[in-house]
Amino acid sequence: MDTQGNRSLPENSLKHRPQIWIKKILTGHLGNLYNFYIEQKRTIARKHTAWYSKTQPGGAQFRKQINETDTADQQTTMIEIFFDHLATTKELAT
Repeated sequence: MDTQGNRSLPENSLKHRPQIWIKKILTGHLGNLYNFYIEQKRTIARKHTAWYSKTQPGGAQFRKQINETDTADQQTTMIEIFFDHLATTKELAT
């Protein structure tokens, strides 16, 4: 764990599975935003999710789906599924 209580990943996983790193950073970041911006959390999360997903395969469709969610829990689940799928797909391709 780092000084902020976030779990750290082994160095080799960052090199070979960047989507897992992105997922961990994004879900941690959004958790902090959800706690800070209680009323505006869905809007804030959508903006940050767009930044992290814009260069990923299938990112446009993912952003469309994320923008239709109603709760922070739905957003977090979708983020985890999306980035886990990308990491698995890229792992199989190498």
